[in-house]
Amino acid sequence: MDVKESLVRMDKKETCLFELVEKKRVTWEITHQCNYRCLHCCTKAGERYENELITSRVLSLIDEMSNCDVEGIYFSGGEPLMRKDICDIIAKAASKNMKRLSLATNGSLISEDFAGRLSKSGLHSALISLDGHTADVHNSLRGIKKAYADALNGTSLLSKKGIKVRAGTVIWEKNKDFLDEIILVALKNGATSVFFNWLLKVGNGLGNHSIYVDWKEYFKIAKKLGDLKEKYKGKIEVGYHRFKIIES
Repeated sequence: MDVKESLVRMDKKETCLFELVEKKRVTWEITHQCNYRCLHCCTKAGERYENELITSRVLSLIDEMSNCDVEGIYFSGGEPLMRKDICDIIAKAASKNMKRLSLATNGSLISEDFAGRLSKSGLHSALISLDGHTADVHNSLRGIKKAYADALNGTSLLSKKGIKVRAGTVIWEKNKDFLDEIILVALKNGATSVFFNWLLKVGNGLGNHSIYVDWKEYFKIAKKLGDLKEKYKGKIEVGYHRFKIIES
């Protein structure tokens, strides 16, 4: 079995970016709307769906989840912060004693006030995309000139409000040799962990083949990640997705 086949098999029960866990936790793509047009976006996010769930329906679904003993919700998208009711949604989940409430964001919409409201609503943690050690690298994947600055600003603002921030990094052609540097950037700006993903060809990525790292480099990168996890132990948590080979 070659590395491609083994990765496909290990990912059969996983969503495009997030590993499904044994506990009762929901990954919820709360909106398709996004203010970025990332080259690798697995959901091809963009415009808001006309049939997007209204607030009352979202809140009623949270009631149903609570009745099923759901322990937490991970809000994804799209860009979940584009929903004007996102703080109300999080607060509703928190009122149901869901302790693990988190979301994925590009960081662009986070102000000091918004960070404070997210904290008060009960948000425990957030994943902010960090796909390069420099603005040029990060922005070229995200397609927005301010993407890098906004990601770092969002990380800093949320962390200052007591929200744990995980930097989420997809490994692609322009950042594969700078994983160490990405960790240092995340650490400097207040992130408590960095999580690396091996990029699969789905969504927008199907039309952007140049962003992908050659599969022949998989094992070398896996070893590098294992080394980095040990190097930064006690300073910042280093994790990875689609690199189960590191633990074997």
